[in-house]
Amino acid sequence: MSAEQHDGPTIAAVITLPAPWPTRQVVVMKHDFGDRQLFILANAGGQLVLSERHNETWQHTPFQRVRVAKPCFVILMACFAPPWLWINSHRLTPDASAALDPVTITGSGLLAPKLHFSNIDGAAIAAIRSKPEEHFVRTMIDLEQKATKPGRYELLRASGLLRQLLTDGLLNQANRRLQLKLRFRVAVAGSRLEQQIRKLHPAVSFWSGIDPSRMPEIRTEEKKLDAFLATHLVSTTNVAVSVRDVIAASANAMGGVHFGDPKPGAEQALVEFGEQLTVSGLPSSLTAVQEICNVTIVGLAPLVQRILANPR
Repeated sequence: MSAEQHDGPTIAAVITLPAPWPTRQVVVMKHDFGDRQLFILANAGGQLVLSERHNETWQHTPFQRVRVAKPCFVILMACFAPPWLWINSHRLTPDASAALDPVTITGSGLLAPKLHFSNIDGAAIAAIRSKPEEHFVRTMIDLEQKATKPGRYELLRASGLLRQLLTDGLLNQANRRLQLKLRFRVAVAGSRLEQQIRKLHPAVSFWSGIDPSRMPEIRTEEKKLDAFLATHLVSTTNVAVSVRDVIAASANAMGGVHFGDPKPGAEQALVEFGEQLTVSGLPSSLTAVQEICNVTIVGLAPLVQRILANPR
């Protein structure tokens, strides 16, 4: 992948390519750049399409067809002026007539999310004598249910549960008796891609996914709670947004617990970024909430299991 200089808006992200390919046109990603709206579409003919709306004028650039054997994560880079599109190491060719041979795309395979708490019955919960421990277990079950059936409402409510668990003290209360050394396993994003993107556009916002559960090949590291909450998901030229910021903005400003004004700085940047960038129909801020949910569920599952096994 080359770091060529271009004048138009640029999008770079890790996205999911669908398989089977959709039978009708769907929006893969949407980004607002001021008075421009940029869309990456998957049409029914097997093509990705860059579409730009500027001053009520549309411009569409379809690219050669792609062949995807199974749903997978890929690195996508797109520029709209002039239009070009990279997927992993493939630079796709504009192809309005869909006459070119398709490009076979492979990437990190998606793993179905593992359910940790689906088989916990009411009798096991009723046997827990500690009220904080019982509330913790019930909260974890609720969090998993919302994270595995994600919609806007579910993920906003999940942010309130994350706040209660991770920043309001419920985890510490529930772990007071057992004193487990809990760790959160997060994906480690390489800096090389970010460096290449910033050569194209120094002011670009960079988004880093932290959930390794669906990307088995990615490098990971384990973090304690404070380090996990300080992990950055979004960085721009003047602000970095952490896991703690995502939870606070989603729970306190966006409706997870109540509606309000985000704090200036990181929380405000996240809300604005979430409104500008939409991935698979969800604001990117809520995609971040889902990733935090998944990492939290895996990290705290050992405590749930120990409480159920030793419900004193």
